[in-house]
Amino acid sequence: MTADRTVIVRIGLFFGLIVAVQAFSVPRSAGPDEPAHVRRGAALWGGQLLGAEPVGDVDDAGRTFELPGWVGAPDPGCYAQMPHVPASCASVSPDDGGTQDLASTAATNPPWAHILPGVGTLAPGEARTMWLSRLLHAIVPTGLVVAALARLRLAGRSDEIGAALLALTPMALFTFSVVNPSGWSVSGALVVWLAARDVARGDASAGNLLAVGWLVAVLARNDGPLWMCAALAIVLLVEHCSPRRFWDRLPPVPRIAMPLGLAASAAWTILVPPKLAETQRLHDAGLGTIVNMIVSRTGDHLRSAVGVLGWLDTSIPETAMLVWWVGVGILLGAALVAANTRAALGSVIALAGFVVISWVVEFSQVRDIGLYWQGRYALPLLMGVPLLLAPRHRSRPLNVGAVVGVMAVVVWNMSYLQAIRRWGVGEGGSLSPLNWGTYSTPLPLELLMVLHIAASVLLLWSCLAHQPASGLRPRVDDR
Repeated sequence: MTADRTVIVRIGLFFGLIVAVQAFSVPRSAGPDEPAHVRRGAALWGGQLLGAEPVGDVDDAGRTFELPGWVGAPDPGCYAQMPHVPASCASVSPDDGGTQDLASTAATNPPWAHILPGVGTLAPGEARTMWLSRLLHAIVPTGLVVAALARLRLAGRSDEIGAALLALTPMALFTFSVVNPSGWSVSGALVVWLAARDVARGDASAGNLLAVGWLVAVLARNDGPLWMCAALAIVLLVEHCSPRRFWDRLPPVPRIAMPLGLAASAAWTILVPPKLAETQRLHDAGLGTIVNMIVSRTGDHLRSAVGVLGWLDTSIPETAMLVWWVGVGILLGAALVAANTRAALGSVIALAGFVVISWVVEFSQVRDIGLYWQGRYALPLLMGVPLLLAPRHRSRPLNVGAVVGVMAVVVWNMSYLQAIRRWGVGEGGSLSPLNWGTYSTPLPLELLMVLHIAASVLLLWSCLAHQPASGLRPRVDDR
């Protein structure tokens, strides 16, 4: 096995293990709207694309599918949005062998990210097949992230690797590990940010990877084209590359795939308009009150994009949140010291876009839907903040990539341990990991904890251990 292939295998093995461990550690149905997404996947394989309107006066976004009663079980209602209640309260009712009309709020979502997890529901095991659905869902995000990290590693771009690890917030890893289209959107966005910068710098070899990331990101969710077009515009600004020059540098595959992806996403949105679940309508609220309510939620959006997991009820430690933002600050400082003002400006624009777009979208629908926005929706844009700030070449004398990479791994593990503690004994429960295994997992929770810590450390080593670049460093085309 060649040295380059060994690097790729190691990165794939260790990152894949992290995602698999998290998939096994999160209680079934503990992902946001996970039962709805699993049911949609099962319905697709049963020939039910959109389902049926619910019977009766039901004012919600849900549609019903005829499915076995265990699909999407257990019901997380006994602990969801109640941080002090352990997930062990949820249980699966005995299967009677028949079918039921099961509701799903994901019925109008684009179907592409539901196909693979739907395969899991075809396997024997009834409700336990959710573990398999998660692993199948994770194939695409894991593959994209590994491809991006391996490309950076083989080119010896350690600072960009550290920034990429930091961009993979605990929420990003969480969306990879549960059944939710956001996982595909976020992983595709990581690839688009990195590959688009390489193409803008004159490296056409990143074009095919860009095409794959773009298709995954724009097809996974209805809002995918918004985030990817914004990301591409920011990259072109930072790299001082005109749209025409960027297009000329693209190889044939992305020239075809990128417009087709946008067209397919637009066609689905037009033919099957998204329908959002209502929270609390604000028909009678004044304009000033509504604006104040939306703006005041900005901090919550930023927090949730970094690490408010589960049903928005599983916050990562405040220390981990602080470490993540300090890592961004280190990257910003390195960019300013290197006089890379365009990168600093681009990161500010990405952060401002994350904030302002959430205001605009939520304001446009608040009277009909209520306050529904979640930070993970715009995480594909927020990821650009650390990615844009990464130095192009290895920083001296401080290895910025190694510093922020270590910080990212620390944040991952602090967040992971806090999350399984919350699910095991509740937010205020025992601090001893030996007491956390109160809910069902395919492997002992103690083993999963050890594997998570070991895999994350080994991934960091695989990404940052010294090795001469293999010639994949982007060439700069100054045409």
